Amino acid sequence: MYHWVFNTGDDVPRLTDDVLVSGDRITAIEFLIGGNSLVVGTARGEVTSWFRAAPPDGAEAMIKAHVYEPQGASVLGFAPSPRGCGASGSLEGVTSLHDEPDGDEEAH
Repeated sequence: MYHWVFNTGDDVPRLTDDVLVSGDRITAIEFLIGGNSLVVGTARGEVTSWFRAAPPDGAEAMIKAHVYEPQGASVLGFAPSPRGCGASGSLEGVTSLHDEPDGDEEAH
């Protein structure tokens, strides 16, 4: 996953991160409400969320914030919620609800 910064007045965008999200193909990606966190789904049903933060060394970087229970099938998309949770849907028709702050989830 690449993260670019486009600052007003700069002539060119600046690449800030190049992160391997998974060894599998990314099938869905969506910014959560607020635009700071990304949720990513893969062909194997993996769901993770990411955001930029400064680790102890002080250099801001894209970090994996949450790892959710795999869905068992390719993730098709996400539906973010303004209340800190969201849903994802898989190729097999499984809908999972994800609670972003603490990682709680339910599959339906």
